[in-house]
Amino acid sequence: MKKFLLSAAALVAAMSANAQVFKVSAEAHGITEGTLIAAGYEWGKIEGAATITNAYETQHKALDNKNNDFTKVIIDGNEFATSDGVQGNDNPKDEDGGNPALTLKPAVSGAVIQIDAQKDGWVYIVAKLSTNKQYMVFEEGLPIGYKIAMENTDERIQGGVLNLEIKGEGEYNNIPEGRQVQWVIREYLNDVEAATAGNGLGVFYFPVAKDCKYLAHATGSKIMWSGIYFSENEAQSVIVEGDGISKTLIGEGGGAAAGSFQVSAEANGITEGTLIAAGYEWGKIDDALTITNAFETNHKAVDNANNDFTKVVIDGTEFATSDGVQGNDNPKDEDGGNPALTLKPAVSGAVLQIDAQKDGWVYVVAKLSTNKQYMVFEEGLPIGYKIAMENTDERIPGGVLNLEIKGEGEYNNIPEGRQIQWVIREYLNDVEAATAGNGLGVFYFPVAKDCRYLAHATGSKIMWNGIYFSEKEAKTVKVEGDGISKTIVGATTGINPVSLKKVDDAIYNLAGQKVNASYKGVVIMNGKKMIQK
Repeated sequence: MKKFLLSAAALVAAMSANAQVFKVSAEAHGITEGTLIAAGYEWGKIEGAATITNAYETQHKALDNKNNDFTKVIIDGNEFATSDGVQGNDNPKDEDGGNPALTLKPAVSGAVIQIDAQKDGWVYIVAKLSTNKQYMVFEEGLPIGYKIAMENTDERIQGGVLNLEIKGEGEYNNIPEGRQVQWVIREYLNDVEAATAGNGLGVFYFPVAKDCKYLAHATGSKIMWSGIYFSENEAQSVIVEGDGISKTLIGEGGGAAAGSFQVSAEANGITEGTLIAAGYEWGKIDDALTITNAFETNHKAVDNANNDFTKVVIDGTEFATSDGVQGNDNPKDEDGGNPALTLKPAVSGAVLQIDAQKDGWVYVVAKLSTNKQYMVFEEGLPIGYKIAMENTDERIPGGVLNLEIKGEGEYNNIPEGRQIQWVIREYLNDVEAATAGNGLGVFYFPVAKDCRYLAHATGSKIMWNGIYFSEKEAKTVKVEGDGISKTIVGATTGINPVSLKKVDDAIYNLAGQKVNASYKGVVIMNGKKMIQK
């Protein structure tokens, strides 16, 4: 079974033009060594988005945050130099003098950055980060999940890029009670005994909600920061640069190993009704995947072009649609049932078998149908997956359909009895929705080393062109044609969750108790947090 957790897809978003920058300057604030900065001191503002202040009185010093000859961070084209950063002198402590990363109580003293958000979005703190420290974010007094991306030369960090996610739970991304946050290197390696791997230049980032207050800091250290980047959606590119050197932390490449396999009907001798045996090897992605035909079935050659889009491009890797394949028989379980309804794995029909030799993400490039059901089974158990496709149906905003079928628990398993409907019915949360037709795109899911996966369409036979593998989720997926291009994962798109929130004018406090308009403080209305005064 899986040895890692599925990414928190509910937070997945994309690059936005509505991004702004605040660069802190030790010189501009008169900071040298041991300069006392008062509680509430305003470092600066990002107009209409965030106000950045010093949470508690503490001395500060000036410092240059360069590391390993990297001297600046570039987020979606916005540059932050490291030479004029600041750092507070005192370690954050909670009301009992404890470490907030272990007690999950917010700091009441020490070097803490306070961010008051005026709109929903993402905040990136540009900093020199330490792998033997703990980082924390508190939203209105409650600890929330966050992400870190940094360069690092430790041999245990593949590609010299450390990407860490501390996951929260539930709608508000809260860190569960009792979940102590360890050093970055210990979280990254899942090893509580791991020794330090040193510093790295990069970003510490998290989502924010309008009218909420955030306390962000390092514990076991004091955060060394150079500025704040705000965007309404997650940044698509974070790069560290120096004199003649550059490393991508987030974005295309991103330090993750990737590979691809493009299936060819012609190369496999497939025309119309060509019988392909069970176990037939379609191809390999070296050291990552072996792709085979799970069960004997006839196949035919197909061109998966759709709406004049003729290729799919995943993080720069192109897949042409003209030479795809499709099996002829619908997948059935051992009782002859539909696996999407019974949650039993197929034992016949057109099914792709993928044997993983390492952890990562598998993208099946395909012409997808919105009136079909898609399924993935990991070692015989159904798991969650995602779909991204272009589509012209008027019910699909922007012509891009992003769907996530969510699993539960550590292994992302679909809960018993949770029948999978057509794509359009899942997307609209409407069991009566009619088809919205086809779309060129990707059907994708996480895989774990030494596990076997069966992937297929039910109510149809999957029409596919190839497989893309990456150790991390791809940052961009595009469909392209002659003079046309549409981004289906990345800029301007996000995940459309399966369960849609019902509009509810009722007001609740953070404990989930219904309150009225006279209640003062943080409330939840229509699924959003706000301050009621």
